[in-house]
Amino acid sequence: MIKVLFLHPITDSIFGRQSIPIAYVSSMIKSLGHSCDIFDTTFYDTSILLDGNLQSGSEKLIKLKQFKDWSSSDLGFTKFEINIFKALQDKIDHYKPDIITFSLWGSHLHAEGEYYAFSNGLKLINKVDTKNAKIFVGGTIPSNNPEKILRNTKVDYIVKGETELVFKEIIENFREFDPTKIPNLNYLDKNNEFISNPLMPLIDPLDQLPDVNFDIYNPNSFKRPFHGKIVNMVDFELSRGCWYRCTFCLSPFQREKTYKKAKNFRREKSIEKIIREISSIKNRHNLDMIRFQDESFNSIKEDKLKDLSKDYKKYVDLPFIIEATINTSTKKRIDYLSDMGCINVGLGIESGSQFIRDKVIDKPKFTNDQAVETIKYYKKKNINVTVYNILGFPHETESHIKETIHLNHKAKPNHALISYFQPWDGTKLKDIAIKEGYLDDNKTLEEMTLGQQNNSSLKLGISDNLLSYYYDNFVYYVYLNKLIWPLIKFKEKFSFLENITRKLLSIVLKFNQKIIKIK
Repeated sequence: MIKVLFLHPITDSIFGRQSIPIAYVSSMIKSLGHSCDIFDTTFYDTSILLDGNLQSGSEKLIKLKQFKDWSSSDLGFTKFEINIFKALQDKIDHYKPDIITFSLWGSHLHAEGEYYAFSNGLKLINKVDTKNAKIFVGGTIPSNNPEKILRNTKVDYIVKGETELVFKEIIENFREFDPTKIPNLNYLDKNNEFISNPLMPLIDPLDQLPDVNFDIYNPNSFKRPFHGKIVNMVDFELSRGCWYRCTFCLSPFQREKTYKKAKNFRREKSIEKIIREISSIKNRHNLDMIRFQDESFNSIKEDKLKDLSKDYKKYVDLPFIIEATINTSTKKRIDYLSDMGCINVGLGIESGSQFIRDKVIDKPKFTNDQAVETIKYYKKKNINVTVYNILGFPHETESHIKETIHLNHKAKPNHALISYFQPWDGTKLKDIAIKEGYLDDNKTLEEMTLGQQNNSSLKLGISDNLLSYYYDNFVYYVYLNKLIWPLIKFKEKFSFLENITRKLLSIVLKFNQKIIKIK
């Protein structure tokens, strides 16, 4: 029996979150009659991994009134006080794994989560004795520069691209392991030469994957906050891949560089498989909600969504959250989502500037008026709207930031989130930022990516202080009447009155947000 230890080095959240690739790979390994276990850092003090760099933005978003406050005591667990490296060493000594793996490729993973899964996984294995276990890693960041990673870390093998069927090959051939015969594998041979094996085709259809289960995770990891309450929720996918070319996103790298513009990059499960999988995990883990992590849920065809809506309501009937785009949010799709039980949609607006959207980040085309109309229609159908906005893009000016504020102010989404642009490894906009002098190529990955809720690492035409001002006060500008806006500047100008003014603004903000929810 082969033993596989998954590292789930989550530090960008103080509550649990699941890696869908880990769930699938672990399900597959067990179906083959082998053993797997997980080291989930959700339950440990991870401050030693952070080096003073905040990875979890939850606390800051609550402080900025972007998230509702909630109590971590309601999560049902307290973090172990044991040193995290000692805890991992104890796990390795006791379990004696043949393989240690982390940072597996997933089209649903946001860049920050994937980046930290890789960087924190490296920090963990560098501080422990991994014995004779072979180290396999995957994900977009290792796939971007595999030779550099293999030559400078303890990693033995990098799995490029989708991992599930590759791991099936690895497990079935591990006892007489010949890396030359394993597709997608990158490694250094006996002569220290870098080898990159050809990729197997994308998993298509997705129905050939075993039905997913999340049994490897501690049940407490399913508990997470939603609108101030703790609910049982898991991350799930019904599709993979995205057709869009957003320059700040990792998906174009996956599609164009790794899979050479594969025409079947976006794939969907059958309705039968979707219903069967969700029904099973709903009953198995007593779920309250589903978080669909599909990059563009509404890319599903309207007729299929109509049929899915009926079966989902009949056989599953769980409230759920999706991510979508303005251009795919047709009224028919929104109607079907409402019938199906969708209670929250995340929309990537990113910027209120048409110039930034079209010329800098290459978003799917939509106008500000379309965005406002779409947001209002979602709300009309009783679906809460979370809008994602980003500050600090190359070429961005204060005028562009004000356009973002005005768009959100006019649309009044239920939640307007703001973050700093991060030049993730593998993204087109990182290359542009370096080429045009916004980013110093000599910086380390850690210095380039300070965290979406921390700061910008770019040398912009806007001062850091001005960028921070709009970041800190974004929610006030979005939800308060324009007549009150002078108070926001007053608060910043007279620091000795800041606490009093902030409390006053917060009271007005809370009242306004209640009105927004009623509407």
